[in-house]
Amino acid sequence: MENRPNAVDIPTSWSQTERSRLDFIQGLISGSSSLLRPVVNDLYTHKAAEFEAERGKEPSSSDDVSALMDDATVVRYLRFLRRKSQDMKWVGLEQWLGPCEEELDQWLEDAPGGDSGNLELNPSLEIPPYFFNGFHHQPGGFAGRPISGLMYDIGLDVSFAGAHLGVASSVPDGAYQRVLDLGCGSGRSTEPFVTRFPEAEVWGIDPSAPLLRLARVRAAQKGITINYRQATGEDTRFPDEHFDLACATILFHEVPNDAASQILEETLRVLKPGGLLVIGDLLPYAADKPFDRWYDEWQVVHNNEPFFADAKTRDLPEFCREAGFADVEERRQGQQQFFGTRGGAQGMAYVVLARK
Repeated sequence: MENRPNAVDIPTSWSQTERSRLDFIQGLISGSSSLLRPVVNDLYTHKAAEFEAERGKEPSSSDDVSALMDDATVVRYLRFLRRKSQDMKWVGLEQWLGPCEEELDQWLEDAPGGDSGNLELNPSLEIPPYFFNGFHHQPGGFAGRPISGLMYDIGLDVSFAGAHLGVASSVPDGAYQRVLDLGCGSGRSTEPFVTRFPEAEVWGIDPSAPLLRLARVRAAQKGITINYRQATGEDTRFPDEHFDLACATILFHEVPNDAASQILEETLRVLKPGGLLVIGDLLPYAADKPFDRWYDEWQVVHNNEPFFADAKTRDLPEFCREAGFADVEERRQGQQQFFGTRGGAQGMAYVVLARK
């Protein structure tokens, strides 16, 4: 696999066969997009020109694009590769990590925390049902087995080699004393806040104990201090007016509309007066061209993104206002971008900032 500068070190070696398998899958994932997506783009340009010549207007909806493109061989091939490579990634990781699951579980349990911060797990936590939808077809989901956190975290390196995750670079400068990262996952989105605001007390919350156990190990290996708590965005269990800054990276497209409202209301409660919420997530459909909407709608079924359509049609700034936030600002910054470019952080394409 390509160099993994933001990876966690685990006490499990991999054979040449296992490494070669993941090398191939990584190349298949990146190559299918970099090689075939331009061909699909060019095909659409040609077909859209024919559509306009025949009807006197450009394709105006994803349905128009679907009628033009769905049966094209290159489209069907690209979709097959995108779906198959995702399955192959999980199979490859399972073949590597699965036989060592018990050993890795014990390692996560025993790994020294040092000065890396607190880890607060809650075995009795009532996790919302939507969390168990098996996002991205990950076996066991985000929390179903001891190595769920490792599967997710290493899977990011396979799918997005060398990329950095988070909205920290989109946060305005400020003297933030306490920072909360909602839906922190394995900690990749949380860690940049320690560098960006070194004087702040940083917390990450997530419903998944396996992800948080790994996040703690990541912090210890990096020699940074982050506190992690097993909790939901709907019920953080923090006092009123506790944080100056709250952030969420690619969280809101993984929750239904009612949960989004509850998370925003809870975030408002734990923010101090004047506190700031920064959300980085999907560009809404209103910002998409019909071709881009058609291309992304495929995710709903074939990459198991059950709330993708909710998020893309959701008026997130209005959701913030309804929850009680003021001074809501929406930033649309070019093409869809969840992750930074290889080797460095980059601002996300869609950011919402809301002040209490």
